[in-house]
Amino acid sequence: LPDGTLSVRIPGTVDRSFGHRQRAHFQPGLGHWRTLPGGVEITVPESFGCAVSDVMPRQCRLEATIAFTEGTEACGIMLRVSQDLERAYYIRLEPHRNRMVFDAWPRAGDVPFMIGLERPLDLTAGRRVELEVLVDGTVCEVYAANQVAMSTRLYGLRAGRWGVFVQQGSARFENLGLSLPGDETGQSGG
Repeated sequence: LPDGTLSVRIPGTVDRSFGHRQRAHFQPGLGHWRTLPGGVEITVPESFGCAVSDVMPRQCRLEATIAFTEGTEACGIMLRVSQDLERAYYIRLEPHRNRMVFDAWPRAGDVPFMIGLERPLDLTAGRRVELEVLVDGTVCEVYAANQVAMSTRLYGLRAGRWGVFVQQGSARFENLGLSLPGDETGQSGG
């Protein structure tokens, strides 16, 4: 960037390979939430709230633009959510710590997130953060705000739905979508 800082984004060839975008259909989860055109808003001042969408394919790209309010503890995207909402992976934005972390529930031990999966990220209430998540089997790549990237593996949970969540606060999730490999007509590339 002009100020000398580095940025990161999905390589163009990879980005273009996920051309078959599906509309997200959200179902009741927890807490107070409502659908918006192309998105969801969740408000849970003192608890946890979520909205869940369809089953995640083995290979997909997820997108969300997130704007949270002042004082929000955490918000983000859930991956491979179980039907009873008791198991999932979490890509969690933590505004009070200016970081993005990767977490799983239930956790193995008393740790706040998966060790080594923390990235610094400038998070300001009201300013939108774009998240892009690429999943291919057990491989998961997360790109946040064209500033940071994080790679991890999804070994424990092999299937489930995807969704969005807020912990103690309020957030709007816009431009929500899941894209599959192939062009706009659904034709797979070679």
